[in-house]
Amino acid sequence: MANAFADIATGRLMQSPDWKYGLSIDDMIARAHDVDPTLSWNKGDGHGGLEIARFLGWLTRDRRIRLGKLLISKCEAAQDGELHYFPHVQATRGTAAVYLATSQSREDRVKTLRYLVHYAQMKYGVKQCFGVATEPLGNGRSYDFMISGKPLPQELVDELKKGPDPFSSEEPLF
Repeated sequence: MANAFADIATGRLMQSPDWKYGLSIDDMIARAHDVDPTLSWNKGDGHGGLEIARFLGWLTRDRRIRLGKLLISKCEAAQDGELHYFPHVQATRGTAAVYLATSQSREDRVKTLRYLVHYAQMKYGVKQCFGVATEPLGNGRSYDFMISGKPLPQELVDELKKGPDPFSSEEPLF
C-alpha cells in the first residue's frame, strides 16, 4: 500500500507503460453525460450521467489503470462475437460495477447490460450498481451506461434467481 501511494505521489505511476490504460476510464467519465435522446432507452432527467461520472471519479489512478487494462483486454476478446464482461465490487462503499464488451447491436447490448447490472446488484447485495457497455476494439467507440440505485423489486429478484449466475466464473475485483 505504501509503495502504491509513493508511486502516485512521486509521479512514477505516470511513467509506467501501463498508465495509458487508465485513459479508457477517463474517456468514460468524459462521455458519461453525453446522452443521445433519440435512442429509445435514454429516458429520464439525465442525472444518471452525473451519477456515473461521480461513480467513476472515485476510482484512484492505479485502479483506473487496472480496470482499463482489463476492459481493453475484454474489448480485444469481444472481436470473437461473444460477450465479455467482469464485475468490480467495492463492498465498503456498497457499490458494484459491470463492464461489458460485445459486438451485439446497441439495443441488445443495453438489454444485456441491464440484466448484468441487476444481477450484480442482487448477487453482491450492494445499494448501487453501475454498468457500461461498449463494442470490440475497431472502428470508433460508443458507450451505453446504466445505473441502478433503488432496491430491486422482489419480482425481478425472483426472476433473476431462476437463471444461471452470469458471474459464477468471474472473480469480482475488490
